[in-house]
Amino acid sequence: MLVNDEIVKNILKLVESILPSDAKILIVSHTGSRAFGWGAENLDYDFRGVFYVSKTYWDWTHIGIKGYDITMETLEHLKWQIYYRHWTVFYNLSKPVYLNPIFDMDRFLSLCGSDCIKYHLPSIKSEILRLKHVHKSPRAGLHCYKELMIPIYYLKTGKIEINCAKLNEEYFHLEQFDRMLENYKYSRKVEINWDEAIKDYDELLSELENLLEKRDDRLDVNKLNEFIKDIEDKIKVVEVKNN
Repeated sequence: MLVNDEIVKNILKLVESILPSDAKILIVSHTGSRAFGWGAENLDYDFRGVFYVSKTYWDWTHIGIKGYDITMETLEHLKWQIYYRHWTVFYNLSKPVYLNPIFDMDRFLSLCGSDCIKYHLPSIKSEILRLKHVHKSPRAGLHCYKELMIPIYYLKTGKIEINCAKLNEEYFHLEQFDRMLENYKYSRKVEINWDEAIKDYDELLSELENLLEKRDDRLDVNKLNEFIKDIEDKIKVVEVKNN
């Protein structure tokens, strides 16, 4: 298990310490390098989460201490991230280590459509161009693979899997990914063929664009509003019972 019970306990304690006393934690999810499958033992654990609070003057908060990097956002902020088709919010919240029963994970993931990935496509292309023309490193190379592997796998299977090491082992079988993994995660000096890696990116990008051309599923804003309202209504019911 990538994240054990003791880590989850520490994370929740840290989050509760900085949120307003009436805040309700809805979800905390594992993300970042360890979740992507290339995090070395000396790297932080990264988490993203969502909380509800009836009144606040900020949209999100961040905790950065030794060993942990945690970002929590309000339910309202999550709503607008989904509304503006932020694809990354779905995969960053796809591996919960804590899930409040009020937060319906299946309904949340069902809000993700191919239009979210289409909106994100310029960012994917920009990251690949930056690697090609500005900076080549195992870390940058792995991130380029991640930006392509996760959406391709999602469009083909309907499932979000963010462990790219697992995806490559079971699905993509790309040699240069494994070589970058050896370099970055295990600090082993393995030669990387950047021409082959760039060929991989171009082929994966072409595959992604072809998959997106065949899809026209879009965010249903009414379902988004209903999802948010249902959470808010359930929290109010719980608050009334407790009072």
